[in-house]
Amino acid sequence: MIREKNQTAFFAHQKRVASILYNPPTTAHTVTHMFLKGAEGKWEVRGCCFKHTAHNEQHMCDVIASVLEKEGMVVGNRSLCLWRYSIPGEPVDVVPKYCGVFETLGERRLSSDLLPGLSSLLPHLLPSLSLSSILALFPPDRVSHTANGQPSILPTWSACCTGGQHKKKEPVNLCHTPLQETPPTFTPEGLSTGLLGEWCRTVYGMKDLLPLSQELLCTHGSVLAALYWRLGWEVGVVSSTLATNGINWGYFFDHNPFEPHCNQHPNNFVILPPGHENLLAPVDFDLAFTADRFVSPYTGTNDQSLFQSWLDSGLTEMERALGGEAVNTGVLTSAKADLSPSHSALEWGLRDTLVCGYREAVSTPSRQAPPPLPPSLRKTMDSLIRLALIVSSRP
Repeated sequence: MIREKNQTAFFAHQKRVASILYNPPTTAHTVTHMFLKGAEGKWEVRGCCFKHTAHNEQHMCDVIASVLEKEGMVVGNRSLCLWRYSIPGEPVDVVPKYCGVFETLGERRLSSDLLPGLSSLLPHLLPSLSLSSILALFPPDRVSHTANGQPSILPTWSACCTGGQHKKKEPVNLCHTPLQETPPTFTPEGLSTGLLGEWCRTVYGMKDLLPLSQELLCTHGSVLAALYWRLGWEVGVVSSTLATNGINWGYFFDHNPFEPHCNQHPNNFVILPPGHENLLAPVDFDLAFTADRFVSPYTGTNDQSLFQSWLDSGLTEMERALGGEAVNTGVLTSAKADLSPSHSALEWGLRDTLVCGYREAVSTPSRQAPPPLPPSLRKTMDSLIRLALIVSSRP
């Protein structure tokens, strides 16, 4: 797929790529197996697709854009056309190769960029955090102890998103909990000169935004909790809208009967740049399919019972991934190993809040959008997102 870098640097800093790369007129090189580093403003081909796969992503992008528009949401890729291409000296030249051409609204991802970045910001925003005060926000059955006797919080995904309904614990909702975040007073280690300057400019712009005003403390309590809840709610709106319209994002069993493929995970959301009403937009619909086009791999029929079962499983997998499980995405989304016990406990509280927002959207078919955010709170959220994308930027 071709993507044009038309966003600000922090929202389009990294490019995820497949194994076949082409970037005229300059060369590009892989930094890791997931990332490509190329010159700003250049075009990048994202690996090859079979013709039917490329067609399907274009088609499903348009279908999903149409249903999400009614909910006030957008998709992260806007279909333009298909391109058939070849590479000199390629080993399999008889197989035609295609990629989709899209206009992209964002590139930084929820699981691999924003959530780890927000986690890393916790010591900067709340430098003096009492472990006992955070533990008190959870019911006693969420508190466990490490091998050395240190109290800790059971992870959201295992405590609240695993097992039958009677076994799942209710996630805590930190909205309206006055955490009293303050602007960062020190800079993260290892930032490049360019990122360091952007960090300082963003922090300086927050001096009149944090701590929250008394009015916002009364109505929202914490900008971090409000941000996590909103992120979860937007993921829930997209997920439930697709399910309501009979669209499977890409959950199915293929060659391995014991391990499903699942495209329904948080890293298939990109972060929208400031200026959009929402924070997130979904992407990656090459394997999406609708109820009327579904054919059971077991019976060869349009088995709607199986379709619904897979649809429900996709919703569950999304919730578990939001709760911090990395199996679905393969992305380690928590920086808790680098956090103090108090900040690690708070991170799980924020993960709980993320799941609360998701469940609110998924469980309310006739949902209404939450009240518009106060401008100063939204501006603070945008600043936090920017700082999170700075600290999660890779060299």
